[in-house]
Amino acid sequence: MFKGIVPMLQKELNGYFYSSIAYVFLFLFILVPNVLFFYFFNGIFKEENATMRTFFTMLPYVFIVFIPGLTMGAWAKEKNAGTLELL
Repeated sequence: MFKGIVPMLQKELNGYFYSSIAYVFLFLFILVPNVLFFYFFNGIFKEENATMRTFFTMLPYVFIVFIPGLTMGAWAKEKNAGTLELL
């Protein structure tokens, strides 16, 4: 049932990490939530106890920006290669 998924996953991951796009997304994914959390939401010092609740409630909004960026790139690459039917 899932035999075709593993080679496709390996192909996509190899494509990302052999180019610079994965490293750019990783850098931005580390930078953007931390800047938002520590500078705009006052980080862990907002409450009396140290908590990461604000970070994890903000994280889905960061995903709303990053995940479509990755998937749009994958769809465009598949369309240019002519293998969109497999996706």
